[in-house]
Amino acid sequence: MDKEYLKNYVGFSLTDDQMRSVIYPKTELTLHITQKTMQAGCLLGSLIIGPGYRTIRGPRTLNSIYRSSINGGRNGLIIGLVIGPIMTYSKIVNVDDYGVFDRCYRIRYNLNQCRVDRWTLLGGLLGGTASYIYTGKTALPGLVYGISLSLLSTGFYNNV
Repeated sequence: MDKEYLKNYVGFSLTDDQMRSVIYPKTELTLHITQKTMQAGCLLGSLIIGPGYRTIRGPRTLNSIYRSSINGGRNGLIIGLVIGPIMTYSKIVNVDDYGVFDRCYRIRYNLNQCRVDRWTLLGGLLGGTASYIYTGKTALPGLVYGISLSLLSTGFYNNV
């Protein structure tokens, strides 16, 4: 990973020449798509699939729905982590190197996309840390809900 990618990811302002410095475009695109699949998996698993499954199958207690929500988010993260590189490879197998470079360059300039990536990483880290400090056992609930909440809030922020 090159330093321009990390600087842009963190939010530093870069010149156009620095933005064009995409040394490892396939790796950069793989990281981006994997992060997106993990975000989608976490959001769907924690807010729709996990609670929906528990609501249909039972028991319908608040605690069991909560646990299913956390497990659904965790499973979504894991599935996204596995599916992301597969999706990237299936997308770039028939694309030339310039096409991959161009896609990475456009992602770097998409401020809304960069904001979502930053906020979800920060939300997951802060949520996981807070959860671990509060419970003393696990960071998983905070991680899952931190990612989901930050994903929803940046979606709202980018569109309002």
